[in-house]
Amino acid sequence: MPAAIGSETIAKVLAALDVSGARSLLFLKNVVRLEWSDGSSTAVCTVEDEAEVRALRTMKGSSEARLERFVLLSRDVRNEEDGRIYSVKIALRLNDGGEIVAESPSTRLAVYFETEEATGLHFHVHGPFKLTDNRANIKRNHPWNTHLVSEIAQLLATSLTGLRDKGLVKRGFLEVLPNGNDDLAEHWRPVLDAVVATFNAEALLPAQGAGHVSAPQAVRGPADIRDLLGDEGLATLEGQDGLRWIAGGMRNGRIDAFLATLQLRDWNYAEFLNAFQRMFSPAWEPRVVEIKTQAKTWFDALPDDRLQRFYLLLETAAGATKRHTMLAQTPFVRLEDGTRTTPAGALIAPDHAELDEEAASHGLSLVRASLIREGRARGKEVEQFLRRLGAKDIDEEHYLKSIVQANYATGRERPTAERHLQHMRRFLKWTAETKNYAIFAGAAFLRTEGAEGFSRPISVFLDAPFVDSGLSRIYGGQVPGRDRKALWGGYAKLKRTELISFLTALGVEHVLTVVSTRISGNHPRWRQLSAGFGGTRTTSTRTDIDYTIPQISGLLALRDKYVSALIWKAVSAVGERGMYALYAPNQEHQPRQENSTLAIALRRAEWIPAKDGSLRSPRTITGADLAKGYSRAGNELWLDAIGFGDDDRKRSQEHLARRAAAQTIGLPPELADRLERLSPEALETLGNEMLRRLESGAFSQHQFPEREAPNPERRSERLAERAQAATAKTYETRSRTVRTSEKDVKMLARPYLRDLYTNDSGEMICQACHDVMPFKLPDGSPYFEAPEVLGALSQEIAENHLALCPTCCAKWHHANDTAETVLRDAIEVSDLPEIDVTLAGSPVKLRFVRVHFDDLRTILTALKRVLA
Repeated sequence: MPAAIGSETIAKVLAALDVSGARSLLFLKNVVRLEWSDGSSTAVCTVEDEAEVRALRTMKGSSEARLERFVLLSRDVRNEEDGRIYSVKIALRLNDGGEIVAESPSTRLAVYFETEEATGLHFHVHGPFKLTDNRANIKRNHPWNTHLVSEIAQLLATSLTGLRDKGLVKRGFLEVLPNGNDDLAEHWRPVLDAVVATFNAEALLPAQGAGHVSAPQAVRGPADIRDLLGDEGLATLEGQDGLRWIAGGMRNGRIDAFLATLQLRDWNYAEFLNAFQRMFSPAWEPRVVEIKTQAKTWFDALPDDRLQRFYLLLETAAGATKRHTMLAQTPFVRLEDGTRTTPAGALIAPDHAELDEEAASHGLSLVRASLIREGRARGKEVEQFLRRLGAKDIDEEHYLKSIVQANYATGRERPTAERHLQHMRRFLKWTAETKNYAIFAGAAFLRTEGAEGFSRPISVFLDAPFVDSGLSRIYGGQVPGRDRKALWGGYAKLKRTELISFLTALGVEHVLTVVSTRISGNHPRWRQLSAGFGGTRTTSTRTDIDYTIPQISGLLALRDKYVSALIWKAVSAVGERGMYALYAPNQEHQPRQENSTLAIALRRAEWIPAKDGSLRSPRTITGADLAKGYSRAGNELWLDAIGFGDDDRKRSQEHLARRAAAQTIGLPPELADRLERLSPEALETLGNEMLRRLESGAFSQHQFPEREAPNPERRSERLAERAQAATAKTYETRSRTVRTSEKDVKMLARPYLRDLYTNDSGEMICQACHDVMPFKLPDGSPYFEAPEVLGALSQEIAENHLALCPTCCAKWHHANDTAETVLRDAIEVSDLPEIDVTLAGSPVKLRFVRVHFDDLRTILTALKRVLA
């Protein structure tokens, strides 16, 4: 150095040479040695090139030589203005381990020598840029400079694959590259864009394990997920070939910033759980089904030790995302037989106790022991995880469920008789302790006498030698519809009390019983039960109850005293309640009551055993006639409901006394029979009516008129003369209006009325005089008239007619003083099914049965506008 230069200046120059003296040779082609001296010390920098690596060695005095190595990249550039070939260059620093590392801080542009132009890049860049006059910066927006930046970007982008192939693109290399967080001037951004485009197009990202992957197929995630799944698990769970994990490492700001710039797919705990759940979710589209099938195949092939890690990763992920509930419903728990189930369906075998040998082979959902017993603490953690999700310790209930499923489900091989009895002993013991019968619901596991296979409890009945039920008499083809089978006699080896309790709880029939049913439309009194509610809506609050014994008609038809004993016992158990059917359409109405199906069947049949060995109908037998073992005491209410002893009552002393009293005053004894059946209220009404009629003289004997001619011969002559001279009858045709529809409605009205006003004795009663119709037609049917109630109705309606004897009908037509409006009002407001009218000047109570009265009210309501 010249001595004339000041010492301060010399010091600055030496310092600058120490820092960048060697680097001044980085991009020079023909200068390979640089030496400087201040008179007291000398420094030498030399260039050593080997292939694409340039080494800069600096030696200063006796100090140890400093070596800097760079990968030098170069690209020729033609200047169209002067036609000359120039070059752009990039220098990437190598550390002592031969890895490319970032410059820190970012570098400044070199135009042969370093300028003041900050690039924002973390590697060295050279190019023949056009500089400002002070050579500090490049000229902005100069086409040549813009072109050179583009060439530098392409140089770096096209060199990346070569660097990768030389093993230089490792995780640390990503620090060297520009990222979205770098403070790049706008004119240097093409370098970043070119790098991102190349990483998207080429496999340049260091992948986990080995090799590289392109950005679109690269996935980053936590180390525990990466290490467990590997690339195969990732691609399989995502259903996308080629996906790979990128290599992991310590958190690094520049590396993470570069990865974020590439917008890589993140696969964290939420994504892991989503993929896991998708694997077990329903699918119908063929490609989706294929993906899920492949995922399950991969999952099922995991070794047990790896599956342990998988379960623990699930727990970590579920805890991080608060999604334990999802796991509880997923069938991922591996069982001893290799199948899977949900945690709630999984059973954990005892740690130190032996499994039930038989039940263990019957399909129990046992968690594979190696998952929870091996791997030291890891197995225990897996067990606790599964328990938290609902896995349970195995108990006797699980064993029994397994036995039922394995031995008695459809298509299973049946156990031997001895093995079956062993099963039954376990069933009896457990149900006696728990009273839990649910596991046997629907199972066919009972043997029956003389039959192959097994039957459901509801298809079996009990009789000797277990109980003396007598049910054998009503099965075995005796009664159609009763097809239960007798319990297998081999069960006599079991404890009788426990057996009977067990079987009856499951529905094995051990006694004949009365059952409650809904009222059938075929019920003989259905019309009386259901009619008269008008348009009332039927709701869920309706009353609809009938009682019967299944196949009661067939049982009664057997005419077997032992079967009668079964029926008597069954009916006695339910009492009077079973004798009546009840119906109301909803809770707003009081239910109507009629004899039940059971009562009607019992009333008609000869089934009650008598002392003489015969079977009698209820009305023909008395308490004294009952066979041994039968008593009226305690059974009075239900026996009365079926007419027990009715005939005897007619022959009672009281009954005979009434007949005698009637004869004493000149009345027929049959009248006493009729009066005996009336209620006190009806008797009072009848008495008042008879008094009224007696006072009116209705029963007085009237003198028939007598008339005689003073001169019979003369009267005869005159009448003969008048007859001979009488005018002949003449006829002429006249036009008139004739009602043609009346005939059709009468055909409907007459059977309607005949049904309603015929009593239990087969007698049809007049609605006005309340007496029996006066005579019968040759076919045996009563003669009666059916006049209309309301003549003003313009519609033909069968229910708008009365059942009257000929006399009362004539009064109705020709001596009816009651206006039709009064009739309508009376029908609408009357509480009882009767109205007062005046016929032939006398008050008459026109009575209706309730059905008819309600029908008339319905008609009036429906046709109110017509009648207004």
